[in-house]
Amino acid sequence: MWSVHETGASPRSTYRKYASRAAIGRRLASDPSSSLSLVAAGFSPFPFTVDAFSLLALAVGAFLLLSLSDGLSFSAFAFAGGVSLLLSLAVGLLLATGRHKWRGALSLMRILEVVGLTKRFAGVTALDAVSFTVEEGHVLGLFGPKLAGKTTRFHCLSGLAAPDGGRVIFDGHEITGYTPHRVARVGIARTFQIVRPFRRLTAVQNVMVAVGHRNYQGPAALLGSWRGRATRARALELLERVGLTAAADREAGHLPLGMLKRLEVARALATGPRLLLLDEVMAGLRPTETDRMVATLQGLNRETGLTVVLIEHVMRAVMALASRVLVLDHGTAIAEDTPEMIVRNPAVVQSYLGQSHLETGAA
Repeated sequence: MWSVHETGASPRSTYRKYASRAAIGRRLASDPSSSLSLVAAGFSPFPFTVDAFSLLALAVGAFLLLSLSDGLSFSAFAFAGGVSLLLSLAVGLLLATGRHKWRGALSLMRILEVVGLTKRFAGVTALDAVSFTVEEGHVLGLFGPKLAGKTTRFHCLSGLAAPDGGRVIFDGHEITGYTPHRVARVGIARTFQIVRPFRRLTAVQNVMVAVGHRNYQGPAALLGSWRGRATRARALELLERVGLTAAADREAGHLPLGMLKRLEVARALATGPRLLLLDEVMAGLRPTETDRMVATLQGLNRETGLTVVLIEHVMRAVMALASRVLVLDHGTAIAEDTPEMIVRNPAVVQSYLGQSHLETGAA
């Protein structure tokens, strides 16, 4: 699960540990029959590689053939060969039907590792050596009062601000100090508290700009082929997912805030991220709009396995979405737990409401 690193842990050793595990995970996810040892990744009780296991089955069959062939009739020899073939097929079937189990184990891989992240502004420490991890396919909520460093953390993760210290490792690769466009290309997208779409473009055109982002160089950029039917079709799919199909051809400048928030999510999804950073995407929405946004994000996480980190102050939304919550105060991580336990944590209550509230509650 997510955790603030233990005191004394070496950032370099932590980086190497999770970078190597992520590399093994990517190889196994793309090819479950890879010769990489499942034991090395911690996913199998057998001291064999997958390929070695298959070869072992063939070797057993060959041994049966060689040891039993002397003095046997042709029918007995054929029977031994059939046993060998069936054994090999059984192993192959086991690997094929067990593919989802390997993927299930890989879902526990840490997709994001932040070690000692520090950011200062003119002597003010906005982030003070913050460390945390996010597991792939999960939702992590970020809490904290104003000026706690939540948005600054997103700036450092998305490339809008360069950290003064620490490391950011995504999918086993260090991306510390990457520019925003490089961060987007590796698979991280984010939204902003203040939505700023292309106001004179329609909703679908706004999403098309993001869908075609990989074709902005070379002949495709000169010929404008990224504006084709396939791009529009994909943009419409994303608008349908966030519930904006009816507003697809309306100018973004004429859309109300609730629709603009959903358009912001669609534009972020258009880049094809594996990790989505949501910065108060439900701020200013009516309760019905908040419920609709929660349902959309739950569907994305459940159906696509999208990993989400969200900054949010709407408690009922966080309770419905996040499995873990990390709380910041004055740039420092002060608590991490389930949403149910976080709201009862004394350090969190004091951070939001002050010491007097704690004393009143105790009395």
